[in-house]
Amino acid sequence: MFLNRFAVSSLAVLAAAGGLFLTSGCDKEETKTVSVPAVVVEPAVEMEFADTVTEVGEVQACETVRLSANVSGFLTEANFKEGDLVKKGAKLFQIDPAVYDAAVKKAEADVNKCNAELTNKKVEFERQKQLLKTKATSQRNYDSAEMALRTAEAELKSAEAVLTEKKVYLRYTQILAPFDGYIGFQKYSVGNMVGPSSGALATITSAGDVNIYFSIDELTVLRIYENYPKAKEDVTTSPKVKVFLQNGKEYKEKVWISAWNNRVQDGTFRIQATAKNSEELLGTGMYVKVNVQVSPLKKRIMVKQAGILREQLGTFVYVVDAKNKIERRKIVTGMKNGDYQVVVSGLKAGERIVVDGLQKAGNGDVVKPITAQQAVPGKTVPAVQEQKPAAKASAPAPQKKAEVKK
Repeated sequence: MFLNRFAVSSLAVLAAAGGLFLTSGCDKEETKTVSVPAVVVEPAVEMEFADTVTEVGEVQACETVRLSANVSGFLTEANFKEGDLVKKGAKLFQIDPAVYDAAVKKAEADVNKCNAELTNKKVEFERQKQLLKTKATSQRNYDSAEMALRTAEAELKSAEAVLTEKKVYLRYTQILAPFDGYIGFQKYSVGNMVGPSSGALATITSAGDVNIYFSIDELTVLRIYENYPKAKEDVTTSPKVKVFLQNGKEYKEKVWISAWNNRVQDGTFRIQATAKNSEELLGTGMYVKVNVQVSPLKKRIMVKQAGILREQLGTFVYVVDAKNKIERRKIVTGMKNGDYQVVVSGLKAGERIVVDGLQKAGNGDVVKPITAQQAVPGKTVPAVQEQKPAAKASAPAPQKKAEVKK
């Protein structure tokens, strides 16, 4: 009887102590780790920017000549190495001159013969003229002498013209370089019969400056005329031009617009730019990208293209506000410039734009903004761990006292 009462009392004390222990444990706050995603941000910047258009241009030498044979004959000389720089006046090809040299000599002989005939006719004419004054000859003889003199003069002029022609043909047997330039491949080797119907024997292109031809659309032409009203009258006031090679590198030497076409064809306007070519990087037939400044420089809001998103409803970005909260913002974009793009409306300079890390965050989420330098290249942007207090734990249901039979 006494042991049973002692057991009941001990159980009651333990139960009460347990209740106190549970209650005191529930009053303490528990801490919970909450993951806040980190995103890479870039600020919208204000910088000077000019609208530009980029078109494909073709490089051409300022002077190009197709070297052709003006007379027929066997090719006896080709005095150059293909691809070499040749000087103006250098003899490039020689056609067998024998026939043409003989023709010149015959023409010279004909001229000498005509000169002799003319001298004789002049003497006869002067004799008949003196005799007519003394009535020692008839008017008919005088007229015949005069006619013979005029005929001899005409025959001399004809012979001299033939001689000039034959000398031209003889000169045509030598094909000379018309200017300093680079000679291309020759079509015919020495020993071949060539002539006017043979086409170009080779092509020579001038050394030094080159021309670049490209076309722009009518609307762009109108914008250029609006921003550069004297561009056609004075090419020094034309828009600035940059040239990029096929490897993407910018051409470093001076380039300028040198001529405008006189008409629009098929909706495009053809323009000629000229480039210095002292390092001979540009060759005839090469294709380049021509960047033309359509408007003068002025300040624009620009953001990284990586942060610009597009859908059917329009273009937008995610902005991180002062409380590190993401806000979806609709924007209107303009032209591109490298990694950046102009924002016409919707943003202010300095606002932070999310450019990476949106796969774990969306509109209205709180994020941890970091810079591109803080992000690990080639890896997902890590989440940042923050400690936040958790809600109090609810107390457990009270336990019933164990019944002990007396």
